[in-house]
Amino acid sequence: MKIKETSYIQMISSQRITIEGITYTPDELNKLYAFAETHTDNPAYKEVADFLQEWFNEKEYIEVQTSGSTGVPKQLQVRKDQMINSAVMTCSFLKMKKGKIYCYVCLYNTLEPK
Repeated sequence: MKIKETSYIQMISSQRITIEGITYTPDELNKLYAFAETHTDNPAYKEVADFLQEWFNEKEYIEVQTSGSTGVPKQLQVRKDQMINSAVMTCSFLKMKKGKIYCYVCLYNTLEPK
């Protein structure tokens, strides 16, 4: 199932995410930032909030950075509708059903060499 390119902004504006039992919509990111401020022991909460703030904005793309494993890391613009289509196709291939929990998303910006 592929989404229409023109409908992804409507889809994104109606999305929500539940983290540790609390559901957030694009208009409620301030709650997620407040949650992150009270859980400073885990910087992932702020990183997720920062990602979602960019995801929920009006731009057609999100900026990502390559790992730099083959050279200097580069900034790329990836269209949001392409990311959604990729996720839909992955869920379809893996026969994932709506409402089931299959995995946790892991976001990590950088890996520091030790």
